[in-house]
Order: sequence, then structure tokens, then C-alpha cells
Amino acid sequence: MKYARRKLSNIRSLLPAVLLLTMAIVAGGCSDESALPPASDLIEEGSRLEQDGVYYQVGSRSGALEAYSQALEQLQAQGGSQEQIEELKIKVDWLNALRFMTEEKFLQKADYPAAIASLTAFSERYPDHPDALLAIFFRGVAHMYDVDFQNPEQAIADFETFIDRAGNHPMVAEAMYQIGHVREFSLAKPDYSGAIEAYSRAIETFGPTDEKYSAAPDVVKMAVERSLFNRARLLEKLGDVAEAPELARSFFQRATSDYRRLVAGAPPAHGRPDDVFFESARFPRYQYVYYRLGSVLADELGRKEEGIAVLRNMQKRWPDSPWFGRVEAKVEYILGQSPTAPAPVTVEQAVQPRQENQ
Repeated sequence: MKYARRKLSNIRSLLPAVLLLTMAIVAGGCSDESALPPASDLIEEGSRLEQDGVYYQVGSRSGALEAYSQALEQLQAQGGSQEQIEELKIKVDWLNALRFMTEEKFLQKADYPAAIASLTAFSERYPDHPDALLAIFFRGVAHMYDVDFQNPEQAIADFETFIDRAGNHPMVAEAMYQIGHVREFSLAKPDYSGAIEAYSRAIETFGPTDEKYSAAPDVVKMAVERSLFNRARLLEKLGDVAEAPELARSFFQRATSDYRRLVAGAPPAHGRPDDVFFESARFPRYQYVYYRLGSVLADELGRKEEGIAVLRNMQKRWPDSPWFGRVEAKVEYILGQSPTAPAPVTVEQAVQPRQENQ
């Protein structure tokens, strides 16, 4: 169980920023209800807090949920319009359901069973509301991230339901990525081939070409790029265990193709501007991708000069990086100047604060 918790902790650290921003950031408590402002002011305040991403109470400061709840109580007590009451009730129910996804109930773990129950109730109570489909999406997330009651089959079913019904919703790409994530990180039985298939689905649907990728919203770009990254890692794993040399080589070649797409926007590769995703704090693994690309080219495909060029470019771009010494040692090993290869780096070790990693 200790291993399982550590593994899910690593998985949860990869949960994209778009999910965390939507589900909310902090848990709340009680607020002083004396001398409340008028309901209209509370609604305006709730809307402002919601736009700022302050969904729940932080210390003594109320969040959007508290503001909307207080406004709802006032309107119900004062006989406000039924339409406005119903609109506020939906907002309160939605924020309450999402709250279970972030509130740490025990051992740094959210109350996922309560979240699943609340999200199910919301989707059934308001089937025609725009957020009803998102409730199904987040229910899939809850089924995946609950280390004690993980239900991969139901998670995939929820994501597929969302994909089938959501049309052109920008979160469809994320749902496709999450299916791959479920298959890769299932505690019961990881399915790497199925994960690669799911990641490929997201890539081929939303980012088959750089042109289509560039025209996509940021939330779609995030899903495509994480799909490329995860697929490349899994292709490396399959290459490591493949018994036939040609099969192993094909896996490594496919991995380098994905890694190349991820770094293609970074100078000095093609002289194009940096891509949006990797230069943000949302995905602090840019240097890891560079390092793996150079290493696979040199170690697995025998293209030593090409691999060294990638690693040297990495050093030029980040001369003050803590990676500099490791890269130098790797280059010396490739050139035969050092008999010992640098210790392997895991994905988790590659994640560092932005000021160190960029």
C-alpha cells in the first residue's frame, strides 16, 4: 500500500493545471454571516471570485461557494425569483461536488467516494446543464485517482461517455489523454500497449500536424503534448524489453520522433519561437526531454554525433542548470572518455522548480 500511495502521488502530481483550476484550489471552513451584503452584491462577488479561481474559503476570506450560498439563502428567505434561485442552486451544487475532488480528508487524499456520489447526483439532477457532462468527466478522474478504490474500467467508461457526448468541447482531447493515463497507471494491471493506443488517439485527432496543433486552444495543446511525452516514455520501455533488435530499434525510433516534436519549437532546433507549453511552469520536464532524446539517439540508435549535438544544445541553452554536469558526463561516456555512464534519471527526479529547471 505504501508503494501504491507513492505511485498515485506521482500520478496526481501530473494532473494538468486545467483540471486543478476547474476543480478549485483550496478547502474551506465557516465564515461570519453577520451583516451580510445584499444578495446582488454577493452574486457579483461570487462571480469575481470564481473568475479569479478562488472557489472556496481561504482562512477568513470567503470564496465563490460561500458567496453564492449566502446569496441563495437570502433569496430563498426573501422570496426572490425562482429562476435566479434555481441558477444559484446549480452553482452551489456544482462547486460543492467539485470541492470533494480537492479537499484533503485523510492522509493527503481527497474524498473521492463523496465526489463520485456528488458528481453522479449533479449529472442526474441537471442532465441538460452544460456542466452535466463535465461532472461525468470529473467522475472519471475520481475513479482513477482514488488509491483505495481505484476503478479503471469505470474511469474509462466515463471518459468515453464524455467524448461521445461532448462534441467539440475543448476537454475532449484531455479525456482521450486521461484514458491513456488510466491504462498506463492502473494499480491492478498497467496496460502499456493500450495506453500507447489511447495517447496516439489524442495525438492523431488533435495534433497530427504542427499546423493543426498550433491552431488549437492551450487546453488541447496540453493534452497533445502530454500524450506525446507519455507515449515516448512507454515506447522507450518497450524498446528496453524487446527481444528482437529490429523491434527494439523501431520502438526507439518512434520515441525519438515524439521527443523531437516536443522540442521542435525550441531554439536552436529550427529557429522557431518557443512553444507555449514547455516554457510554462505547468510541465517542468523540458530538459528531461532533451536529455532523453540525446541519450536514445546515441545509446540505442548508434547516432552518436546527432545525440551529442542535442546534448550540447541543451548545455548551451541552460549553462547554469543543475543538469549541466550530468550532460557533460553523458557526452564523455558517449565519446568513450569515461568508462562509467551517469546514473539513470527518473521522470520524477527530472521535475524541479521552474527557477532551477528553466
